[in-house]
Amino acid sequence: MYSKVLLSLFAVACALPTDLVPTPQCLYNGHIYPPGAFQPSVCVHCQCSSTGQVTCAPQFCPPPICVDAVKDPSKCCPVCPNGRNCRISGDGTVVKFGENYFDGSQECHCPSHGSFEAECIYV
Repeated sequence: MYSKVLLSLFAVACALPTDLVPTPQCLYNGHIYPPGAFQPSVCVHCQCSSTGQVTCAPQFCPPPICVDAVKDPSKCCPVCPNGRNCRISGDGTVVKFGENYFDGSQECHCPSHGSFEAECIYV
């Protein structure tokens, strides 16, 4: 009789619909996330484990390659809308990398070593 009851309980437990079996979830800052990767904000990447644990890390942003970087709200890191560039220290003129700028008395260009200050020579 005891084995019959166990067998019946086993059959009932196995017959439960899968939608009644609780699925693991993660709670993070008042929001519920399913297991897997999620991004609660543009600069934070998180992982929800199958045990309900949340691990998050901020996105690393390399330094911008320009002097006129802007913050795009849809992106985490600053972007350079005008590409790689540098600035003439005297008047603040922005020079595109790979181009020469002549102001009538001096010729300037961006150095290849990564400085954001233009190198200028009087001509």
